[in-house]
Amino acid sequence: MHNVRFSLANAECLPFEDESFDCVTIAFGLRNVTDKPAALASMRRVLRPAAGCWCSSSRNPWCRD
Repeated sequence: MHNVRFSLANAECLPFEDESFDCVTIAFGLRNVTDKPAALASMRRVLRPAAGCWCSSSRNPWCRD
C-alpha cells in the first residue's frame, strides 16, 4: 500500500494537522495512555468529518474468564 503511513507519536498530542486523516488506529496502546480523554480528543481532532477511529485492546470480547 502506498497511502499508509505508520508513526510513533504521543497519543495525547498528535503532531498532525486538524482533519488530516480518514482513519486513526491504536492497537494495544490506549490502556497505557496517561490521559485517555486527551488522547481520544487528539485522535478526533486529526480525523476528517465522517472518518473512522479503530481502537483495540488485548482482551477478546468473545472470551469469557
